[in-house]
Amino acid sequence: MKLLGAPKINPELTLAQIPGSDSLVVIPIPRTSGLARRAAPAVQPRCGVTRTAQWRADLVATVQDLAAQSGTGGRQRSGGGGSLSESVPMTEEVSVLFRQLEYFVAVAQERHFARAAEKCYVSQPALSSAIAKLERELNVTLINRGHSFEGLTPEGERLVVWAKRIIAEHDAFKAEVDAVRSGITGTLRLGTVPSASTTASLVLSDFCSAHPLVKAQICSRLAVTELYRRLRDFELDAAIVYTSSDDGHDVDLVPLYEERYVLLAPPEMLPPGVSTLSWLDAAQLPLALLSSDMRDRQIIDAAFADHAITVSPQVETDSVASLFAQVATGNSASIVPHTWLWTTPAGGEIRPVQLVSPVVKAQVALATSSTGPGSPVARALMTSAQGLALDEFFQTRLMEISRRR
Repeated sequence: MKLLGAPKINPELTLAQIPGSDSLVVIPIPRTSGLARRAAPAVQPRCGVTRTAQWRADLVATVQDLAAQSGTGGRQRSGGGGSLSESVPMTEEVSVLFRQLEYFVAVAQERHFARAAEKCYVSQPALSSAIAKLERELNVTLINRGHSFEGLTPEGERLVVWAKRIIAEHDAFKAEVDAVRSGITGTLRLGTVPSASTTASLVLSDFCSAHPLVKAQICSRLAVTELYRRLRDFELDAAIVYTSSDDGHDVDLVPLYEERYVLLAPPEMLPPGVSTLSWLDAAQLPLALLSSDMRDRQIIDAAFADHAITVSPQVETDSVASLFAQVATGNSASIVPHTWLWTTPAGGEIRPVQLVSPVVKAQVALATSSTGPGSPVARALMTSAQGLALDEFFQTRLMEISRRR
């Protein structure tokens, strides 16, 4: 895990065209520093040395490693098939390779051939044939087959990680080229913990204004562990998460704000004119809370536990908006993040009161994967997020509401 004060800088790349071909050669510029950078010798392109060739070499090395571990020399398959060292036109090789890998990853994710084919907009026979060809080229069985999908082989489980990364880097490379040509485009896939779903709009506001050609997709009902998994598997570009000492070393974090907690209650449940309430007093009220598997609820339970209190709410839900509705009935009080007050204003039927003794805080950050080159949209979002002042925004909103009561 790294806390970022500046966007992650990826290795620099330059492009050269293969003579007599439409294919591009990707040439990494060696990292140097200071005066040594200016003195670094120019790198001469080597015809045919492309990212695709390196990816295929990495796949072969992984298969050979698997074979060495098992002592079998790899699973031989009848029927011949192409070799990774065969000479084929580069553009055709790229197209076939990525199609095969995309089909393989789709089957691994869907765990069903028909659904994977539908996801890839191809017929099931075409998908199965492409995966079988990939297996022949790699000389290894990736999928256990019977009358239907029976799971990945041990080799398949290991190689699907490579396949996901290759596809992600390929997509990031294409997006980088598009960004150079016409600015950042594409789709930003942003995940959030449920309690941060409303703050996603604040994180995206300046970003979308600066990059009008980018579309954003928000997935807001995921636990922190699932968000991190999707980042690692390149299924998300970025995620809004709670930070903790358990965060892995494979993510970069930009702190966004500290979440605080307020009690929501019908006015008749509270003493007149009160603006703060202790956790001990809050425990005496009929509470509706988030479900126990959610991080916010665990933070709330820990605050009560500091007073040797265990609460048993009558209503539990996975929706913060539902808690506002419960309080509006007049039968329940609730505890929610103060970040919800700006978008769900408390009316005459709901009073927000700051919880003190102690003031409980939880750090929320924007996370991206630190492995691979990263997508241009993810890097642009991280850069945009570093200029936000969300703590000040939320605290100002809380004070405005408190003064009106």
